[in-house]
Amino acid sequence: MRITASRFVWTVVTAGGLALAGAGSAARAAAPEHYQNFNSAIFVTIDQMHRMAADPKYMQDSFDLIHSSIKFNKVWLETYRTNQEIGEAEVRKVKAFFDSKGIQTSGGMMADLGGPPGDGLRSFCWSNPEHRERFRKVVAFSAAIFDELISTTCGCSTAAASCASGPRETGRGRNIVWR
Repeated sequence: MRITASRFVWTVVTAGGLALAGAGSAARAAAPEHYQNFNSAIFVTIDQMHRMAADPKYMQDSFDLIHSSIKFNKVWLETYRTNQEIGEAEVRKVKAFFDSKGIQTSGGMMADLGGPPGDGLRSFCWSNPEHRERFRKVVAFSAAIFDELISTTCGCSTAAASCASGPRETGRGRNIVWR
């Protein structure tokens, strides 16, 4: 099967949203296939993680297509989104593939519960103990595999109203990086 860029769904991100992730580190010399003056990263969604784990040829073809245009040296691998989870064996298989290419791997999560079709995103409500416990389990799963995690959160008006640290913006996502 031929993979075209329009059918291939990888999102190029960093904590701010674009793939340029800052200055290169002297401690980690970039391999020839990476940029020398800056780092770049991509984000692999959970749907693509499932597909890559199931089809090694697709994983290799996808890597070749994206890496031919973006010489990324880091990949965020999504382990949770909209009540979708991925098994540890699948995560480790995709992680091992990128590790074998010399690509740094980190975990990614979308803190979203989903909702009825067309209803948009429904964030975890951080003032709800059940939601906090659910997300704690998601983070613990990812932290057992990765040394670094990124989570995109969505606004929750209940949490914003009950937050003692002052007003928060709701309806806008925030990226949080844990190391």
